[in-house]
Amino acid sequence: MQQWSTSLQKTLGRNTTLEAGYHGERGFHLQRADLINNAPPAPGALQARRPYQDATFVSGTVLPSNITSQARRFPSGSVNMLQNTARSWYDAGYVNLRRAMRIV
Repeated sequence: MQQWSTSLQKTLGRNTTLEAGYHGERGFHLQRADLINNAPPAPGALQARRPYQDATFVSGTVLPSNITSQARRFPSGSVNMLQNTARSWYDAGYVNLRRAMRIV
């Protein structure tokens, strides 16, 4: 992430100040997830249209004791491909007028 800001102030009379400023931010190499196993639109069963219809446990996989699985293959739903290619940016400008009030 990179951030920067700047501002200028000008006094207008004894009790008034005018300020104008800018704030910017940029982000690079941010993580994003692409859903690569979505089924294309069509009638019929959803699972049959998925690019990756099932998944397999890697040989030697140990599951927690409260989960039992007899099959080595199981239907897959959401499959995400994680990449660090996303970027972000934010630009903001502001104007602020302040007036000091005297209480008598």
